[in-house]
Amino acid sequence: MTSTTTGTTIGLRDGVYVCRTQDIQVFLDVWKDKYFCLDRAKSARFAEMQKTPHIGNLSPGARELAERLVSAGFLTRGGGRRIAQPSRPAPTASAYDDRSDAATEKPLRHGIVFAACVARAAYLRRRRAFRGVVDAMARTKSGSRRQGTRPPDAELRRAISLARLAEHLAPYFYTSRDQCFFTSFLLADFLTRCGVDACWEFGVRVSPFGAHCWVEHQGVVLNDSLAHVLEFEKIMSV
Repeated sequence: MTSTTTGTTIGLRDGVYVCRTQDIQVFLDVWKDKYFCLDRAKSARFAEMQKTPHIGNLSPGARELAERLVSAGFLTRGGGRRIAQPSRPAPTASAYDDRSDAATEKPLRHGIVFAACVARAAYLRRRRAFRGVVDAMARTKSGSRRQGTRPPDAELRRAISLARLAEHLAPYFYTSRDQCFFTSFLLADFLTRCGVDACWEFGVRVSPFGAHCWVEHQGVVLNDSLAHVLEFEKIMSV
């Protein structure tokens, strides 16, 4: 084990995210497109690191685990992001469950934007790794400009209407067999380009293990049922 001092700190490496679900710590490495789980004993040791970033203040078992996670590339010394990352709250509702509101946005007005988003999503899926697609979405959001200053209720109604429109247009561009990663990226990209602050959420569960992603606005799921989404603990938001 590499010797350390009390002042040596550790943090999450860029591209690594972590969450705790059912007493298990789950890591997502965006660069490698891989998930990694600690067992319960190691998860308890990792919880020590979330309380203090100083390696020298950890118990021997937690310190050994920290060294192994540094060697494996999940953690980094002397920098990185805070290990105790605040997680986004779970969604409270789903527009997907409530079909009472029809789309009010004009298909002709937004159809060209949606078609361009489909072409972009298809290109990125063929040519880019997982990291490239996530980075592309982050760049789109950082460069976007929200349209106007609508009240939150009006903004939510518009987000739901645009999601309904995307669902209506989707069969003309791709099949229902396309995975959640592609469809959620497409919806988030479309909403962002229409001036809506959309969140592309990633979640995991451990028994049985599974990963999923979906799109939210103001805590409302736009493209999945609330019951299904709540099976997953959020690990990354884009």
